[in-house]
Amino acid sequence: MILIIGGNGYLGKRIASFLNYKSYDLIIGSTQKNISDSDSYETLYCDVLDKNSLFECTKSVDVVINLSGLNSEDSKKFPDLANDVKILGNKNLSEACKLNNVKKIISFSTIHVYKKPLIGEFLENSSAMPSHPYGISNLKGEQSLIDALSNTDIDYTIFRLSNAVGRPLNVQNNCWRLLVNDICRSAVAAQSITIKSNKNTLRDFISISDICNYLEFFINNEGDKKFPIFNLCSGNSITIEDIAKKVVLAFSKCNMNNIKLEFIDQNEEKMPLKISNSKLIDFTKIESSGLDNEIFDLAKSCVEWFG
Repeated sequence: MILIIGGNGYLGKRIASFLNYKSYDLIIGSTQKNISDSDSYETLYCDVLDKNSLFECTKSVDVVINLSGLNSEDSKKFPDLANDVKILGNKNLSEACKLNNVKKIISFSTIHVYKKPLIGEFLENSSAMPSHPYGISNLKGEQSLIDALSNTDIDYTIFRLSNAVGRPLNVQNNCWRLLVNDICRSAVAAQSITIKSNKNTLRDFISISDICNYLEFFINNEGDKKFPIFNLCSGNSITIEDIAKKVVLAFSKCNMNNIKLEFIDQNEEKMPLKISNSKLIDFTKIESSGLDNEIFDLAKSCVEWFG
């Protein structure tokens, strides 16, 4: 049995759908009560700051996937809560898993633990010096999990996720401020895409399909006991201009050929960025499938939802 904490979010719903399709037994843990997109699994109330709910949710569970945490914007607004969810939340989860003999925890963090802005090359053992509350809370959450589990038999993995790209399962998902999702929606609603930031800014994007494939590997295989952290990324940084052009191309395949692409910021400076996924590839032997299929599916859905 697999428990997905945060399984009603943007990424959580996609993971749940993927694992359900693969016939895994699932429980969704969510602060939203009695919400489920499938009759194949149940949703239980689960708050990482509520020890009792965690204890109940982890009963008879073999694997916990923990997606809980505030996003970047909310972390800035509520830094204390962001810290509590990551630090105390991971401590509470570890205690519940120990009591219920859970075998494995897979916890999601972020590449933004390294620094802000992300400039340079980063491996899992690179120095982490975050200055934004989002990165700070995630880094502290990683250490909280490591401290709680380092001397236990629980197999645990920490994913430092880059920028996930993919279609949400429904239009109500809170994901429309993410860059690719935002410009896809704009392309349909306004027939144009306006980029206000430096078009040469580099970012690492990874498809949600790839995230699911890597996640399944770690569900079925032991992680790295010596250093359980993995950069969950594509390993390829592309400019905002290039990702926007991929979106325009995807819409052309949906018979929308007149999308206007405009860049407001005339700064063309390009700062280096390389998030290494060599450890992930060497460990799993799974290569990235790229972004194009996910962007096309997202574009098609945006035409349906916003057209």
